[in-house]
Amino acid sequence: MRTPGSSLLALIVALVLVPALNPLAVRAQESPPPSDAASVDAGDAALMDAAPTDAAPTDAAPTDAAPTEETPSVLPAATAAAGDFEVGFTPSSGAYIRTHDRSWELRIGLLWQFRASFSSTPDPSREVEFVPVSGRFLFAGNVAQPWIHYFVQVEMTGQQNPYPAAPGVEAPRLLDYWLEAQPHEAFGVRVGMMRPPMSRSWIAGLNRQALFDRSDANGYFRNHGEAPSGSVPGTNPEVAADRDIGVMVFGTPGDGIFEYYAGIYNGNGYLLGRNANNSVMPLVRFAANPLGRMTYDETGALGNPHQPFRMQVGVSGYYNHYGVTYTDPTDPTMSPTAGTEEQYTLEGDLSAQFESVYLTTELYYRNRLTADMNRHDEVGATGIASWMFLHPYLEAAVRFSLVDPNLANAGDFRQAYDVGINVYPAGNNLRFGLRYTASLNDAIAGPVPAGTLVHTVSLWSQLSF
Repeated sequence: MRTPGSSLLALIVALVLVPALNPLAVRAQESPPPSDAASVDAGDAALMDAAPTDAAPTDAAPTDAAPTEETPSVLPAATAAAGDFEVGFTPSSGAYIRTHDRSWELRIGLLWQFRASFSSTPDPSREVEFVPVSGRFLFAGNVAQPWIHYFVQVEMTGQQNPYPAAPGVEAPRLLDYWLEAQPHEAFGVRVGMMRPPMSRSWIAGLNRQALFDRSDANGYFRNHGEAPSGSVPGTNPEVAADRDIGVMVFGTPGDGIFEYYAGIYNGNGYLLGRNANNSVMPLVRFAANPLGRMTYDETGALGNPHQPFRMQVGVSGYYNHYGVTYTDPTDPTMSPTAGTEEQYTLEGDLSAQFESVYLTTELYYRNRLTADMNRHDEVGATGIASWMFLHPYLEAAVRFSLVDPNLANAGDFRQAYDVGINVYPAGNNLRFGLRYTASLNDAIAGPVPAGTLVHTVSLWSQLSF
């Protein structure tokens, strides 16, 4: 009888010795589909952007379930077996070592995105930009049982993407580390640092976004909202709520007809282990898929250009009470002081897919109590439409983003419109994008005068496995 400890030791030995002792056993072929639903390839999504499904399989939410067909790729799979273990590589799973029953598994993946932008902005520092959007290594797999998953992701670049053009926390940095158990599709639990499932776009993996990144509106309402447009002048959140430490329960009962996610988080944002305030951030999401499970994938037509008609209706909401630094704009001699803000944020989304077309719209509402003890309302919306008109190589996509940071104020509205063409030489493993963006911010944004229409052409590239 093999014990878990001896299995783990043998797993490590196999990882080291198999490639050296048995190179002839490595063969180029596509890995066969796993025999049990609990171990369906979590590859693209799970191994790319730690959505709440990532290490979870097709029937395991919170979920960015893998497509029913392998994403087209020119990259072959390689496998080698020794005893109870197999070592290999597939484009969707990355490199892996695992037992045959998937009770022990380690997968290693990569996500690399780069953007070159050329803009009409009057800000000289932004006219030409070369931005390493993301450079991530991730480690995921199973522990002791096929339904116990772990996920660790490290960001190696200096760019963080709650807002497409904003610099973020210095790299390298730990983005995600969580442990998850889901013995049944109707119930699972995840603990650690994760990306809370605030909206459909935020759940979908970064490597599966139709236009490579998320919209300004999605980032604004998932995070605290940056000053001054999102708060009173002189106020800055201490950290954006991109990731957060907490615990979440989730499930997809009824074979994926229904979904639920309920979590409690620190509310401090990225990597802060103590509550800055005497409160926590609760978050809930409910979704219905009346025609059958709909995956969190904006590039689903890659795997199947004849997708059945699916639709999803979802609602989400969270409350947060967080720390800010505040400087009274009426007193320039005043030193920054610590303060707090409070917000209630709601989101609703409607999505559909059919054949090679994908559509989604998200609406946002927020009520905020600012550091000067005044309340105001904020609203926003974003929407995406994509069509893979030449499968599996060419796709067209359009997107809009609208944010009104304060309904009571005029002159602070911001909007952006994107049109893009994506090229897929090897599915999501290797893709390129050409995008035009027209953006308009009624408020003054640094050296950009209020009301300036900015035109941007950007070239995107992505490598992932």
